[in-house]
Amino acid sequence: MNVCKTRAKEIELQKTYAEKNREVKRSARKDQRNYMDNLTYLAEEATRKGNLKESFTITKVLSKRQMQRNRSIRAIDGTLLTNTKEQLQRWQEHFSKILNPGVDNQIVEEEEENEEYVTNLRINTKAPSVIEIKKVLKELKKGKAAGIDNIPAEVKTVDLDITANMLHPPI
Repeated sequence: MNVCKTRAKEIELQKTYAEKNREVKRSARKDQRNYMDNLTYLAEEATRKGNLKESFTITKVLSKRQMQRNRSIRAIDGTLLTNTKEQLQRWQEHFSKILNPGVDNQIVEEEEENEEYVTNLRINTKAPSVIEIKKVLKELKKGKAAGIDNIPAEVKTVDLDITANMLHPPI
């Protein structure tokens, strides 16, 4: 008789669990629908305001085609690096090799917990010449927003000689 009561309680608990499970799933579907509707509304508003960047990012989220943010990379010997620290060190080796061809760089590890890496980089740090400044000014895209100096590209390219001489630091 005691076994019958225990079995009846189990069946009752299973029914209660099944009902609560349906409620949770129903609520989750409703929340997801509301979330998608809200994102759709935000995308429409961004499009109406002309903010295409925000509109496209929301469209990517809605289409569920998001980029993989952290991709694993391989070491020189071909083994897969999964540790973030090892990946950063491998990227440092890679760019040191690319930016300094023919130079054998030594990585110096400090004995701190954060372990900052110092490399012997041979990068040109001299001021650009007037000719280099003119070349860059010619490559500026028209119609873009002004930078931190609030001077549009069209103004900078009106007279390349004057602008290049103004931007060239005194020797």
